[in-house]
Amino acid sequence: QALQYKGMVHFQFKQWDEAIGCFEKILAQDGVEKNAQALLYKGKSLIAKELYYDAIQCLSSAEINNCRNVEIINELGNAYRRNGEYEKAIRKYEQAIVLRSRNIQSFNGIYQTLMIQRKFSDALNIVDRIISEKIYDIQLIRDGIYLCIDGRYKIFNFDKARQLLDSLAAMNIENRNVVIDELRSRIDSFEENTKRRNS
Repeated sequence: QALQYKGMVHFQFKQWDEAIGCFEKILAQDGVEKNAQALLYKGKSLIAKELYYDAIQCLSSAEINNCRNVEIINELGNAYRRNGEYEKAIRKYEQAIVLRSRNIQSFNGIYQTLMIQRKFSDALNIVDRIISEKIYDIQLIRDGIYLCIDGRYKIFNFDKARQLLDSLAAMNIENRNVVIDELRSRIDSFEENTKRRNS
């Protein structure tokens, strides 16, 4: 217990080597099977150190005995994504969604993975999925709006952007009207500039 607490303190202060040392001592004492938490946070620390292959090995060991632990599965997806193994990352995130459907971390992981791959239309589909699940994540919806209107992504679907904007009206967020007005102004501005360039 004391070693776990010490490891978590090191983790919170981003002292990755010290955190890993504590978690490894726990695993050496008690074995892998009973220490999902130590494996998880060792894996997170390895990701923070950009030791992605080691993180994958660590988190895969954690998953063997904790195959329904959504946090471990998501973190394994993160390790695969950071290591450039995008299809494996997406499979892990989807596995986590099967276990817990209203799980914004997994949807975010898929979205980020698709954006890295420049699969912008597929990334926009993820925004649609969270809305259909009634998971109102303002950052992901905002990102979806910019996917629709920003020329870098070559989607140019201003009606879709306004549809996503309407979904924000259902959200209980601070300064909702200010956020909506700001995004509506951005959509109108991008649409006007696009029409001007194409005329």
